[in-house]
Amino acid sequence: MTSLFIVSILRPERILVAMLAKKSGLWHPLNRASSCWDCRMAFTVLILKRKNSPSIAILCRENRKSLERRKGGKAGPDGRFYVGCMGEKQSDGLYRIEADGRWTEIESGITCSNGLVWSLDNRTFYYIDSPTRSVVAYDFDIEKGELSNRRTIIDVDPGMGIPDGMTIDLKGMLWIAHWQGWHVRRWDPNTGNVLQEVPIPVKRLTSCAFVGADYQDLYVTTSSVEVTDKDWAGEPQTGGLFRIRMDVAGVPCFAFGG
Repeated sequence: MTSLFIVSILRPERILVAMLAKKSGLWHPLNRASSCWDCRMAFTVLILKRKNSPSIAILCRENRKSLERRKGGKAGPDGRFYVGCMGEKQSDGLYRIEADGRWTEIESGITCSNGLVWSLDNRTFYYIDSPTRSVVAYDFDIEKGELSNRRTIIDVDPGMGIPDGMTIDLKGMLWIAHWQGWHVRRWDPNTGNVLQEVPIPVKRLTSCAFVGADYQDLYVTTSSVEVTDKDWAGEPQTGGLFRIRMDVAGVPCFAFGG
């Protein structure tokens, strides 16, 4: 059965497990707050330990102020976990986590880490530090988990909102949720052009992912942070989870630890 796992930054002490076939879901408590996590085959790997689960790897690094707010974590094609942070202007970093729990900073000068994804051939790493309003690409060394040759491939017009979470489809195109932008947009990483726009009835989009047996259901998360009464009146679905059936498929996620 396909399930969708969701963490809310407003209720970080719990995880929503949505069972898509049954159109139902349950909230599961965590031992501690979480802002980023990953799973393989239903709860084999989590960033933070879930109560009463025997098969958990705890990857939370203690006593590190800059890691109090982790954002945008994913397992890579090399079996390592990659996670960024949110902090003061250009004061944080992007980190690589080995299967044994060792952390290494692989990029610095980050303000608000969000979307990250690998090209279909695993040779390129795409990354979003949201305040830059851009997507950058790096050459990716799959053996060492190292980045090089940084270059900007997409510049987002301010009228489109701020680039946030990101995923990739089977054709190698990037799908980006635009905070304050009312749309998920499909971008060509080779030309920097928008190929498609998917309207969402709220403006605070946070991320997107292809889900389902054929990976053609695009799920979009949104936020109700700092929503005013006026916002609620105009966007009663703000903070909701949206599903859009697409004519292009996404790709499966990678597994942490190989």
